[in-house]
Amino acid sequence: EGKADFTVPAAAAFVLGSAVADSGASAELRTPATATFSVTQRITSAIDVMLDVQWTNWETFETLVIQRDNTVPLTTQPENWRNTWFGGIGAAWRVDDRLTLRAGVAYDQTPVKGGFVTARLPDQNRIWLSFGAGYKISDMVSIDAGYTHLFIRDRSIDETSPGPDGTPTPTGGRLVGKYEAAVDILALSAKLRF
Repeated sequence: EGKADFTVPAAAAFVLGSAVADSGASAELRTPATATFSVTQRITSAIDVMLDVQWTNWETFETLVIQRDNTVPLTTQPENWRNTWFGGIGAAWRVDDRLTLRAGVAYDQTPVKGGFVTARLPDQNRIWLSFGAGYKISDMVSIDAGYTHLFIRDRSIDETSPGPDGTPTPTGGRLVGKYEAAVDILALSAKLRF
């Protein structure tokens, strides 16, 4: 939920009328079903290997409709997302009774098909690379730290703004360009057992 706020020249406001009137707006997104398979296998007394596979039913996200408070569509954006797969493998090495080192790699498929890339979500396939460590300070206190870098391929966009019914309009703009992205995640946690 939010607000649709327009700034247009007076002449355009006169011609377009209520189409550019400020109002409340909202969009609904139903999250998809997922199915996950995970397994951990102890290889030696000091090493565990983990595998995770996930399928997500994104094809249910066909259209993003942003509508005014009076339920009149402000814009209808065809999305036509596809179902996706995520797969990762990792390992944990217990160096001693106090220190554990971890590492993993994963592939995360985008649901956004070519031809449906939008400025709202120029998503692309990702590769996750993660490293971490856990240290047991005492029987009661332990700390964990982790770092993840997401490698994301560049994504081109050639989008024409749709009208309220989802079809391109002569007054709509066209966006042509390329998106570049990368993500760094740093995590730190502490556990207290009592």
